[in-house]
Amino acid sequence: VAVVLRVRRARLRWFEALAAEHEVQQREEERIVEAARFMAHLRAPMCLVRLDDFTAHGKLLLHEVVRDRGQLHVLDTYEEVLAFTADTEVIFVSHQWLGSSEPDPHDVHYTAMKGACHRIANDLGKNPQEVYVWVDYLSIPQRCEGLKLLSIQSLALYAATASTFLVVAPESVHADTGAVCNLDTYKARGWCRLENWAAILRINELARVYVVSSGDGAELHNLESDPEYESLWWSTAVRVFDGQFTVEEDKALLVNTILGLWIFSLKRQSHASQRVLEVIGNEREGVFPKRWCGKLVDTADGMLALRPGKPNEREQRADNESARAGILRTRVATSHPLPGVQRTRMVTSAAASSGGQRSQVAPKLVRRSTTTTLRVRRLVAYRPLMSALHLADGWEARATTMRGQGHDPPRQRRPR
Repeated sequence: VAVVLRVRRARLRWFEALAAEHEVQQREEERIVEAARFMAHLRAPMCLVRLDDFTAHGKLLLHEVVRDRGQLHVLDTYEEVLAFTADTEVIFVSHQWLGSSEPDPHDVHYTAMKGACHRIANDLGKNPQEVYVWVDYLSIPQRCEGLKLLSIQSLALYAATASTFLVVAPESVHADTGAVCNLDTYKARGWCRLENWAAILRINELARVYVVSSGDGAELHNLESDPEYESLWWSTAVRVFDGQFTVEEDKALLVNTILGLWIFSLKRQSHASQRVLEVIGNEREGVFPKRWCGKLVDTADGMLALRPGKPNEREQRADNESARAGILRTRVATSHPLPGVQRTRMVTSAAASSGGQRSQVAPKLVRRSTTTTLRVRRLVAYRPLMSALHLADGWEARATTMRGQGHDPPRQRRPR
């Protein structure tokens, strides 16, 4: 009786551990799908200001001040953003804050932003009324913490959908610490690295990525025409978690965004995505630290590598080894009291040495392999993941085509 009770307790513990493993895996897969949707759904509206209004401000104004003046152009959905940027020049400005409470106390960056944006507009043959600007301090709500957090979660999508990406990093001094701020300190900031990765991956045109390193905005470097800047950019843009953050816990807010960027890097066939994969291939642990990402990246890789109807590598290898040994194995699924868990009856037959007769081995109930179980569960989450990826790529491709044809794409109904 004691032995039977011990066996039952051990069996119960095994089922509990298996159920816990299944629950963890399910949560990871749901988070992967949610991360893919991060690149196709705005958490907060994208707020832009016209270049002529931005120039008239004379300094970087608070978001709420610009809002009260009625100068913000608000795009509520991802579809509206793509439709608007299809035929309107939008410049995303990325910079390092020069103060703890204010981004630019002495207007050093503002002067460089203004000069660089006007030069880009002139090169494109557009007047300031036709160009819109995104800058964090005036485009993200500063007083409402809830809206601020939602806007931060959409930061990568803001950078990815802009027409032009502008890095403002002239030589300057931090107002509070007295430290020198320049392009090197800019590239060390975690938030700046996130914006760079998103912009390079989704814009996919290095000719539209500029770096201004002079106080008046006159010196503009282009990543496509300057190999030195380009090589430095790829090596740092993807190492977001290694960047500097004023609040270390902010890294937890970026996990879904980083996963979304990684998923699109795996799926997209472009020069930018291939460069991202090359860089990450050599520095995977640094790009996705276990402390913040855990096993989510491996789960995403497995989900994207799966295709319905195809066995995974381990199953295929096992079948090949069995075939070489002359063993025929047949899996027969049987019911199990625990939901989502199956047992498999292995019916094994080996060729007898005499007369071609086959001797049947007694059937045995065994637990289905962990790899096969994970494959079945991942196939369940495969469809919503692909749906989220196709959703973003479909709208983006449509808007890009419309932009090339020179007319505004029609507004699309927001999907359920």
